[in-house]
Amino acid sequence: MMGNETTAFCSGHANSCAMVARLHELKQRPDRVVFCETGLEFDEVYDYLDKFERCLGIEIIREDASKERQELKFENWFNKPWCSGKHSGEIHGMPQQCGACWHHRNVKHKIYVKYNKISSQVYVGFTRDEIGRRMKKPNGKPSDFFVYPLIDWGWSADSSIWYLKNKLGLTHPLYESDIGFKRLGCSICPYQSGEALEIIYLKFPKIWEYMLSLEEKSPNNYFYQKSLRGMTFWSLDEMSNYLDRENTKQMKLETY
Repeated sequence: MMGNETTAFCSGHANSCAMVARLHELKQRPDRVVFCETGLEFDEVYDYLDKFERCLGIEIIREDASKERQELKFENWFNKPWCSGKHSGEIHGMPQQCGACWHHRNVKHKIYVKYNKISSQVYVGFTRDEIGRRMKKPNGKPSDFFVYPLIDWGWSADSSIWYLKNKLGLTHPLYESDIGFKRLGCSICPYQSGEALEIIYLKFPKIWEYMLSLEEKSPNNYFYQKSLRGMTFWSLDEMSNYLDRENTKQMKLETY
């Protein structure tokens, strides 16, 4: 049954945080702000959410679907064998590039559906560059059920980062130059760009080692959408060797 309250989903990344903060500034505050726990976020995201709550004086509802169903935790699902089909007996491993991410479906989608059912309107933090991602409204909901403030304001991802830093005074560390992400997903997301994977390799060695261990066990390699310096579909291990060689060359140039 649809309620009269509005919901904003906040990932702890720049776009959705900027959307929520700007709505508060405009006195258009959603009735609730919801964070969908994946269990795979960067530590900096959790720290930022805590600071964000204090800065705005709000409480973010932190939903974790895997608390009710332990089989939805990433490692449990990763190691679970397929029960039928051509991959029967194989573990799930990493999500395939050609399909939807099963971890997103398991832990995020269920929470989206829960709040879609009880909300009169839902705020989504897609930017002007993501117009094509706008979602079809659920059956029985009004045509303006999903609202995309960043698109309405003409904001890009850079606009969100600038706003958080210069208007809110709450710089998101993962987008700063010493780390340098342009976009964020889960820390081990196989759909990250080559540039993002390079940042993880250089700045987050423990996460990289964990990703390598997953790749070793998975029936599928880590695939990613964009090429790294023109080369596509490398395994993470191949990418490690390449980046080691590139960094060695750079160090020699700097010390010459």
